[in-house]
Amino acid sequence: MRVVLQRVTRACVVIDNREVSRVGNGFLLLGGIHKDDTPEAADFLCVCLGAQAEQFIRNFEERILEQ
Repeated sequence: MRVVLQRVTRACVVIDNREVSRVGNGFLLLGGIHKDDTPEAADFLCVCLGAQAEQFIRNFEERILEQ
């Protein structure tokens, strides 16, 4: 499994040449799950990513506001 959290000015998700999601200024979280990863491990990763990404973003925003 791999995870990338990236600050972006814009991003979109395209599936089969169709845009399914878009974001302006914000964060893009990419999670990669391998075919050999168990469903339990994938579920755990999704839960942890959501909680940790939320905390990371809060901390990041607090630092920006302090400047």
